[in-house]
Amino acid sequence: MGQPEFSKGTVNKYRAALLEHGQSAASVNLALSAIRKLATEPVDNGYLDPTAAAGVERVPGVSRRGVRTGNWLIRE
Repeated sequence: MGQPEFSKGTVNKYRAALLEHGQSAASVNLALSAIRKLATEPVDNGYLDPTAAAGVERVPGVSRRGVRTGNWLIRE
């Protein structure tokens, strides 16, 4: 067994592992954003198939739930 393949399935497993370890939605989405950006570089250099990179870019983020806290501007 060599290195794991960089594919949509691998990124989905990583996303699930982050959620299992209790990472917040914002942290998971930040990691996925970096991975999506990383997927474009090997395509530009000819190391990764563009179809595989497109699959990685389509991995869905985690929806954020809750309310914002803090001092927000009001009309007054």
